[in-house]
Order: sequence, then C-alpha cells, then structure tokens
Amino acid sequence: MSENTHSKTTYDGIVVIVEGEVDKKLIEDLVPNKISLNIVPMSGYTNLKDKLGDIKKGTKNFLARITHLLIIVDADDDFSARKKDVFNILNTAGIGLSSNYALGTLEQINSIQVGVFILPDNQSTGSLETVKPPFYAHCKIDKLAPYFSLYFIGVSPPKLS
Repeated sequence: MSENTHSKTTYDGIVVIVEGEVDKKLIEDLVPNKISLNIVPMSGYTNLKDKLGDIKKGTKNFLARITHLLIIVDADDDFSARKKDVFNILNTAGIGLSSNYALGTLEQINSIQVGVFILPDNQSTGSLETVKPPFYAHCKIDKLAPYFSLYFIGVSPPKLS
C-alpha cells in the first residue's frame, strides 16, 4: 500500500506527513489497500517545516504532482498551541489555510487539497498513544476507519461527533 518513504525524495499523488512510525502504521491499517499513499514520518511535529521543504524541493513540478497534502499530528498537552504551531508552520511554508478552515477537512490551496488532523479528535489534548483500546487493535472497525478512508480519497468527511 504505502511505499518506502525513508529514501524517497520525489512524491506523486497523496502525501501524508505523520509524526512517527506508529502514526504511519495506523494510517497503513486504516486506509484501504487500493489507495496509494506516500506516508512520510517526520520524527515529531517540530520537523514539519523541514519535511515540507524537503518534499517541495525534491519533487519536480510539485504543484502538478501532488494532489493531496495531509498532515497528521498529536495534540499532546495543549491542543490550541499545537493547532497554532502547525498553522504557523504551514503559513511559513507558503501553505496558508483560510481563517475559517475546519480541522479534519480538505481545503484547496493552488492545485493541492490540504488537510490537517490533530489526534486524538481535532479538539482534545492527547495523542495516538492516549486513544484507548480497542481503537488501534481493531481500527478497521472503529468509527475513525470510514472517516480516514473518506479523507484519503479526497472527500471531506463529516465532523466527528
């Protein structure tokens, strides 16, 4: 499903930037095999700016080749601060989401659909690791599985309840 992204420098289609290897595994488990993704772990959200720069620099005709750019990070101890930090990093990288952007949806920036998801649920503090079982052990039947499936095929899913 996903390609080896550690040595890859040029990307096509859907690019998903995640904090680490556990997040990468979650996405691989949730997204149907027929959807081809480039899942790029960044070793912590503070590396987002550098990872975006690497992807843009390494991908010739970036705007023509990337259809979706999805960023998935943990809220950790301060959801509001994490959201602000991620938005500032995106703005600095030239990917300015609108002031009324709703987390977990897709917004067209130039020719790329851009989306941000802050775990665990786009509103609370926590992380992938704080989501209680059976979420990860049985993620294919969890309520987030259909959500992520829609997200990765370019459809803005409904807000989580």
